[in-house]
Amino acid sequence: MREGKRVAGVDWSDLKSLHGDYDLGFNATGVIETSLHVRDDEIIVRESMPGHHVQTIMDEVAAFADTIKKRRPGGHIAGKIPFTLWRVWRKQWEDGPKQHGMLWRAFFSSKFYDADYSKFRVRV
Repeated sequence: MREGKRVAGVDWSDLKSLHGDYDLGFNATGVIETSLHVRDDEIIVRESMPGHHVQTIMDEVAAFADTIKKRRPGGHIAGKIPFTLWRVWRKQWEDGPKQHGMLWRAFFSSKFYDADYSKFRVRV
């Protein structure tokens, strides 16, 4: 990425003068990094999370699985997902299912228990 281009105070109506990549740095969580890629007819926002943060989450899920084997009756942690994935799901829900009356909890459960995301669930 080219660094040094400033985002504040630019004329966004003239995209040709803005062509290129812009690194916006980490957000308030200090975990998610945001960048922009500007072309003739579009602006692409990319959010990423360094792999070591995801690995930390995967390690926590494995630790949760160990504690569940020893748990007493009652609630337990079903899993843990990266915040970036949670945000993607939240945006998908707001853009579609929320408009048709689907509750966030139902939408989240359908995503969380999908086979594609089984690595984030605690297995006993």
